[in-house]
Amino acid sequence: MKNTHVLSIFLAASTAAHAMEKSNQLALPDYRATHRLLQADYRNYLQDQLEEYKKTDITKTPWNMDRLIKVGRCMTRMQDKQLTTYYIYMTKDKQQGNHFMNIAIEKDDLRTIRWITASKAYVFRFLNISQESPLDQSIKKLQPSAGNNTINATTRKIFDTTLQFIADELLYAGAGYDKHKEACVKSVLALQLQYAKRGRDFVVDPVILKKLSPAAENPFLRSSDKKYYESFLSDHYAQIADEEDGSTFTHVFVSQQDPDALCQLIKQKRVSLAKDRQGLTPIDYAVNLLRQSFTQESDPEQIQKASCCVYLLLNYFKSQDALGELDFGPCCEKHALLLK
Repeated sequence: MKNTHVLSIFLAASTAAHAMEKSNQLALPDYRATHRLLQADYRNYLQDQLEEYKKTDITKTPWNMDRLIKVGRCMTRMQDKQLTTYYIYMTKDKQQGNHFMNIAIEKDDLRTIRWITASKAYVFRFLNISQESPLDQSIKKLQPSAGNNTINATTRKIFDTTLQFIADELLYAGAGYDKHKEACVKSVLALQLQYAKRGRDFVVDPVILKKLSPAAENPFLRSSDKKYYESFLSDHYAQIADEEDGSTFTHVFVSQQDPDALCQLIKQKRVSLAKDRQGLTPIDYAVNLLRQSFTQESDPEQIQKASCCVYLLLNYFKSQDALGELDFGPCCEKHALLLK
């Protein structure tokens, strides 16, 4: 009994001593809060760097995006993909809502654009406060102007790089119809129309345009269906119109009396029947110009071009009409062969 009492006292003393020792230990610091503080510091650092980038003359001092990654590694010890996706690409200025890629396009900084596209992030879908995507900004810089027939080579390379990147993007399975890609197609075609109105070409690789075309909304159409993509582009080429005067590619080629370009448009099924802002269709243009060429006693070559524009369209209409009359033939042998 005495021994048992002594053992109980010993155990009680040991327990009390252990409790006192435990209470004297320091509590763990809030290491999560410490890391959040460092993350916030890194975001502030990126904000400062963005403002510095806006002021930098890249022709004298090329911008180094890798430096932002190196600092991020030291401050946060996070993976590079996390640093680019959640920190660098999310940084934007408060005035215009521009990210690094927006500023790079404004500066014609091809090096930075290539650095960004190498990361394979969906950053070219971001919009700034003006609701412009990086592609919109690039297209704005490429708009043709009167008296200027040259395109800055770097600006064009940035456009091609950006467009290729967007075309290669694949949304996750089940994401649905890619409206962003369709909007990009419309923007590119609108740019081509502006060049066509000035008698110039703005060539875009047809393979890229095909890849830029979003997968079919209709689940019964396979995304690899060649006919679907051809139809998609044909429909959009036919529908795109100038915002100011409402003219389409068909209006433009007829007004320029360019039957060869019109013939290619017909062959690719890109003809428009729409009216412009004055309520005139392409055939209205064509007939008026043919009649003018007679009254103004134009040279025979000009009359032939005007006639070709009229009869290329009339024969196209006839081909679309199951009950089409056969009382007129092709405009000329050259275009009849091209359309076969």
